[in-house]
Amino acid sequence: MNSDKSPSVKQPQTAEKQAQRVLGVCYGGGHVLMLIPVLEHLRSLGYEVHVLGLTAAGIPLKEAGFEPLGFLDFLTDDDTRAIAHGKRLAEKMHCDGKVVSLEESIAYLGLSYADLEDQLGVEGARAEFERLGRQAFLPVSILRRVFDQVQPDVVITTSSPRAELAAVKVAAERKIPSVGMIDLFGGQVIGGKLLTDILSDYVCIPFEGTIPVLEEWNVTRDQMILTGNPNLNWVTKVPAVQDRSWRERHNLKETDILALYAMQPETREYRDLVEDSLVQAVQ
Repeated sequence: MNSDKSPSVKQPQTAEKQAQRVLGVCYGGGHVLMLIPVLEHLRSLGYEVHVLGLTAAGIPLKEAGFEPLGFLDFLTDDDTRAIAHGKRLAEKMHCDGKVVSLEESIAYLGLSYADLEDQLGVEGARAEFERLGRQAFLPVSILRRVFDQVQPDVVITTSSPRAELAAVKVAAERKIPSVGMIDLFGGQVIGGKLLTDILSDYVCIPFEGTIPVLEEWNVTRDQMILTGNPNLNWVTKVPAVQDRSWRERHNLKETDILALYAMQPETREYRDLVEDSLVQAVQ
C-alpha cells in the first residue's frame, strides 16, 4: 500500500551505488510476504540475494523462486548440546506437517536455546525461557555463522525479535548497513522486554502513525523512510467492478469512504494511533 508523500519523513530514494550482496532475514506469515516483493525487486536490479527464511517463511520463499537458508544449514556435528536441546524442545513445540521439517525445528530450537545458555548460563536460560518462551531467543552467535558464510554488503529484515533482531545486532557489530521493515507500529514489548532494543540504520515505515512510537525508542526521523507495506499492495489492484459489487451488496455509495479497521489484542494500546492514521488517510 503506497503512502502519500509527507514532508515529515524521508521518501525513498534511488541508491547511487548498489550493494552486490543482500541478506534478508524473516519469519513467516505477514513478515515474509512483506519482504518477498522487496527481494524480488532487488533481484531484478541485479543484486545477489540471499535469505534466511525461518519457521513458516520457507514455503512462500521457495514459491517465489528463492532458495532460503535455515538454521539446519548451520548446524554442525560439534553442536551436540544444541542437538540435545533441540530434540527435547521439538517434542513439545514441533508441529507435524509440511511447513517446517522436524530436522529444521530441532536445529532452530536447539541452536537458539544453546545460544541463550551461552548468554545467560544454564539457570538463567531456563528461567528466561519459562518466562518468555521462544521470545527469549536472540541467537546472535548463530547469525554470526550466517554472516560468515554469506558475507553480505547490506542486511534487510522485518520487525520480529529473535533471529531478525540478532541479524541487526551482528550487522551493527560488523558495520554493515541494515534496513528494517516495520509492518505496523514497532516498539512492541512482551513480558516487559522491548523487542527492538537496537534498530536498523534505516527503518521503512508503513504510515505516519508509526512515527511517534519509534520516536519513543529514540529513532530519528532521518532514519525513517515512509514506504508503505509491500504486503498490502494488492489492495490497490482490486478490480473496480469487484469493488462496486461489494458496495452494492452493502448499500454503500461509490462516494462513501470505506476504511478497514483491523486490530489484534497486542495492539489495542495503539488504538488512538490507528484511529488517527485512518483519519489522516481519508482526509
